[in-house]
Order: sequence, then C-alpha cells, then structure tokens
Amino acid sequence: VLVVDGIETKQYDDVGTPIFSPDSKRLAYTAEVGNMAFVVVDGIEGKHYGATHIITFSADSKRLAYKAWKGPKVFVVVDGLEGKQYDGTGEPIFSPNSKRIAYVALEGKAVKAYKNLVVVDSIEGKRYDEIYDLTFSPDSKRVAYRAKEGNKWVLVVDGIETKQYDDVGTPVFSPDSRRLAHKARAGNKWLVVVDGAETKQ
Repeated sequence: VLVVDGIETKQYDDVGTPIFSPDSKRLAYTAEVGNMAFVVVDGIEGKHYGATHIITFSADSKRLAYKAWKGPKVFVVVDGLEGKQYDGTGEPIFSPNSKRIAYVALEGKAVKAYKNLVVVDSIEGKRYDEIYDLTFSPDSKRVAYRAKEGNKWVLVVDGIETKQYDDVGTPVFSPDSRRLAHKARAGNKWLVVVDGAETKQ
C-alpha cells in the first residue's frame, strides 16, 4: 500500500515511488496487479499496460505524462492519450508554460539499426545516431538538443542544424529566449558559439 498523510491507499501487488505535483495538490504513482501495471492519479486507476514508468507533471500541475509498454513496444501517455509506439523513449518533458511536450524516441530494433529522433507535440524530427540534452526555451516556443551523426555533432535548434563539430555542449537559451549559446570542439580546441557566431578558439 501507499500511505499518504497517515492514510493507507488500496492494496496492490506493488507500488512505485509517489510523485507530488508542483502545487502539492495532486499525487501519482505506479501500481501493479498480477502481470499488469498502471498509473494511479488522485486515487483513480488508469489504463492497464504491461509496464509503466517515469511520471512527469507539468509545471502548472494540470497535465501528466508517463511511459507505458505493450509487449516490446513503448510509448508516451499524455493526459491519458497514447502516443506512437517505438522501440524505446526517453523521459517526456513539458514546456515551461505546460502547453507542449517533447521526448526522445528510439526506433530500428527490428533491423538492428537504431536511430534516435525527437518528438515534439507528436511531430517527429530527423533521425540521428544519438540525441542528448533536449530542452525548451523559457518562453516555450523553441526547442534545442545535441545530435550525433557518424563522428560529427550538431546542435539542432527549432529543427535547423548548426555547423558540424567534433563535439558540442549543452544548449543554453537566454532568459528572453531570443539567444542561444553552446560550447563546441573543433579538433582539440574548444570555442563558444553564440547565435551561430564562433568566438576565438
């Protein structure tokens, strides 16, 4: 059982770590009965799946996302709606204004040629070998992440690739969301790239 403020919940075969919403008013956790798993939100059980994992509340506490499995396939459930099925997904993230959601998905298991892609508001981006540091801008309008293809890295900002480098750092948006900076490596030299302009190496 889960004990909330001294009160026991319904009994299950297993329960996961409880997650409070940012405003502290809502509570969610995973639970299992037999070979089925589901998410319990505000005391209400959700749809049953083979497994569930990673519960994420939006900043305004009104929305909820988590990962779920049907057989070998995994997908993100947002506000109770199932997304497209993939071979794997990363943790879903909400935008600061709580209106948008994004995550990294993995496909290609059947042909043993794995590719990563970013899914933003159900729209798929370009496939890459690796993707990291997915982030929204403070105003929630922009999306950036690091991506690797072969032995070269790029920063993808609003769906557009920057110049290729041997490595790139985590993208950082300015507070007004208009500017973006990241570090990059060309050979054995590092530099800072601000709005696409390179500083001295």
